[in-house]
Order: sequence, then structure tokens, then C-alpha cells
Amino acid sequence: MKAGAEVRSFAGLHAKVYVFDKVAFVGSPNASEHSMQLREAAVKLTNRNEVENARAFVSRLWRDASPLPDQLLRQLIAMEPKRVGGTGGQPPARKKSAGRRSGLEDLIAGRAVWLDAVTKGTLVPALTRARETVARQLANDDEVERASEVEWTGLRASDFRTVPEQDYLFVWWEPNPGTKRAPLGRLEGPFRCLGGFDLGKRLGDDRYSRAEHPIRRRSVALDGSGLAALSKLIPRAKVARSRAHAEHLHDRLSRGKVLAIQGGDRRAFLKLIARLSG
Repeated sequence: MKAGAEVRSFAGLHAKVYVFDKVAFVGSPNASEHSMQLREAAVKLTNRNEVENARAFVSRLWRDASPLPDQLLRQLIAMEPKRVGGTGGQPPARKKSAGRRSGLEDLIAGRAVWLDAVTKGTLVPALTRARETVARQLANDDEVERASEVEWTGLRASDFRTVPEQDYLFVWWEPNPGTKRAPLGRLEGPFRCLGGFDLGKRLGDDRYSRAEHPIRRRSVALDGSGLAALSKLIPRAKVARSRAHAEHLHDRLSRGKVLAIQGGDRRAFLKLIARLSG
């Protein structure tokens, strides 16, 4: 980084892929002195299509990764282990830094976070086909690896482009009194926004949709205290824990624009997701 390189963080990443102008390497070695002491293996790719496929893979990871904040970098430097016991030695266990952020926070660092209240609906065949066409184009543009990874939310004309591309969003599925597992609804995400699309006049009221790509998706059921915490993040919302309040609040959000979670509310919301995830 001191030399001018940009470094990004991708939680849970273990792949090692090195791509240059006309050659790529895929294998087990880390870019470290320690890997030089171990038995490693890698495949060298020189075929143009193979190199471009590797480049597309890295590009997708790069888009989904988060810039490495200076504060996190300082914490990582302080945690850097000293190798012991020679080749293959394991570093001593270290305590977590008190100020260290959660993996979810690191994943979406530097991006805006949004919350949308959604309801399951019935899809007509024409809408499904139109979405599949756009999803294939997104895959061709390397926005996703496969068209099947694209998920959709139907929206109104006034707000189908409210969430900027590459921002992250969570959805709140409607409360379901008929189930014991999620009577207050479920929070699901994060999703990376791939853009808002007008799928054509022939679809009538169904013509507007937002394309989304799930990133390490979590789906968590709201409990009473979670609903109260969520209420505090919504302007002018009453703080309560009842099912009736969950239904009222969800209906209010679904009728309005998608909600931007900013500042201290963002940190509180991510802590809520982390707590509900157990």
C-alpha cells in the first residue's frame, strides 16, 4: 500500500489466483515468505481464454470486496503473529482486539447500506422470462458468475433506481403470523445492487425491478427486542415489540421508499444482524 497498490478485503476468501497480462497462476501458495518454505502447487495458464476467465473471476471478487480502512490495517499490523518453531510453526493464539469490527462490517465497508420491506408475490411467466434475459446479460458482463445468481425485487416506477449500483441492501420479509419461526418477519442480506431495470411496457405494473446479488447472505428471524431495535432506526417510528407493530411498520416501509441506513444507525443495524445470527 505504501508503494501505491490498492488492497481490499473479502471476508472468508481463501482462493489464490494471480493474473498478469498474458499469464495466470491458480494454486495453493500465499504471497508470503512462509509459503516459500512449504510444499505448494499451482497451475500456470497461458491460453488466452483461460487467462481472461481468471481475470473475470478476480474482477468479480474485487467488485464485491471492501477497501481496507486505515484503522483496520493498523489493527491487523498489531495482530501480526511472530512465526515460531521453524517451518510450518503455528503462531500463538491471540485475543481479539476490543475495537475490532465484525466480518459483516468489513465485508460492506465503504458502501452505503439500505433496508427494503418486501412481500412474496406470484410471478407471471412473461416477467420471469424478462428477468432471465437481463440476468444472462449481467452474467455476460461479468457482474455475476452465473445468471442464476441474480435475484429480483419488484418495485414502483418512482423508486426502482433509488439504490445505486454496487451499494448493499438488506430486505425485511413480511411478518408471518402463521408460522412460529418468523412471526415478526425475517431480515435477509446483504445483497449487492446490480441496478434498476425497466423490463418493458408489455409487463404493465410489473415492468420495474431491481436486480440483486447475494453476498454471504444471512437470513435471520426478528425477535421482540430485534423489532424494538429496528424501530429506533426508522424515522418517527414507535418503539414496540408486538406482532401488530411489526405488521404496521413493515406496511409503512413497503409503501415508502427504500430506507438508507446511515451513520450510527448503520453500526446499530449491523450489530442487530450479528446478534440475530447468533
